[in-house]
Amino acid sequence: MTAGQPTNRRLDDLLTVLSRLAGLYEQHGSLLDEKLAHMRSADQESLRRIAREEEDVIKRLHAQDGLRRHLTVCIGKSLGLDERTAREATISQFSARLAEPYRSRLPVEAKRLRTLVEQVRRQNARIERVARQVLANLREVFESDATAHQDSGAYGSTGTLRPGNPCGLFETVG
Repeated sequence: MTAGQPTNRRLDDLLTVLSRLAGLYEQHGSLLDEKLAHMRSADQESLRRIAREEEDVIKRLHAQDGLRRHLTVCIGKSLGLDERTAREATISQFSARLAEPYRSRLPVEAKRLRTLVEQVRRQNARIERVARQVLANLREVFESDATAHQDSGAYGSTGTLRPGNPCGLFETVG
C-alpha cells in the first residue's frame, strides 16, 4: 500500500456494498411496481405481503448503507481527510484521489446507485399520490353516508321534517 492510499480490500468492499445497495434498490423498485398493481386491484392480502417484504428490504438497505458510510469514512481518512470531511465527501469527490481501477469504477457504481435511488423515489411519490386519492375518495363516501344518515327523516302532515330512525346507508341497503 502506498502512503495516502486506502487498501484495495476496503475499496473492493466498497464496490461490493455499492453493488448490493443497487440490487436492493432494484428489488425495492420491483416491489413498488407490484404494490401499485395490487393497489389498483385492491388485493389486500398481496399488499400486506408486499409491505412485509418491503420492510425487510428497507432494513437490509439501512444495514448496507451503514456499512457504505463506514467504508467511505475509512477510505477518506486513509486519503488524508479528517473524519467529518470524509463522512461528508461523496464518492466522486474522493475517487479522483484513487489509483485505477477504482478511480473509474467507483463513480460508475455510484451513478448506477443514484439512478436507482431516484427511480425508487419517483415510484414512492406515485404510490403516495394514489394512496392520497384513495383516501380522498373514501372520505367522500363516508361524508355521503353521514349526510344520508342525517337526512333520513320523513315529512309530517305539517310539512316539517321529522327526525327518522337513524340508520346507516349500509344497514339500509345491506
